[in-house]
Amino acid sequence: MKTPPSRRRTLLLLVAATTCAGLAGSLAIAASDTTDPVAGHVAKWTRQREERAVPLYTLTVDIARVEPGVGNVMVGLYDRDTPFPEEGKHLLGMKVPAPAGDHVTVVFQGIPRGTYALAAIDDLNRNGKLDFELGVRPSEPLAFSNAATVGPFGPPKFDRARFPVDGDTTVTLSF
Repeated sequence: MKTPPSRRRTLLLLVAATTCAGLAGSLAIAASDTTDPVAGHVAKWTRQREERAVPLYTLTVDIARVEPGVGNVMVGLYDRDTPFPEEGKHLLGMKVPAPAGDHVTVVFQGIPRGTYALAAIDDLNRNGKLDFELGVRPSEPLAFSNAATVGPFGPPKFDRARFPVDGDTTVTLSF
């Protein structure tokens, strides 16, 4: 498989996904290691994980109030060095089909100790991005860790949505 010319190096992060319907699989999320500072941070973070220089944990994300059987659920994991909640700038990302029920569980494995935040979108039309009404107000359900909400001036700041990972951790989100 050839690396696209727009990417210098591609790092594959294997992430296991599980839905309440019992579907399991693994997805490869690619992060480009270019001059982009976020990509450089992701590459450093990935090297630390691969070298096992730090303890690694499992982060389980339970998401409630998913629109049953419609679209995809997209989840992004961020840390302090990644712009939260900017699309495409997450450390790890996951996209799973909406389950038949109203609940989905996503599992990120190999997460080092640290402070993180989550952002999730119920991508009802499967276009891979958050849609807006009149270019301002989100028209698809979204959720943030720590029950952070969208305010009058935009999405929550990292500090409002942060949570610690210092062992295997479960976080609950609700659309």
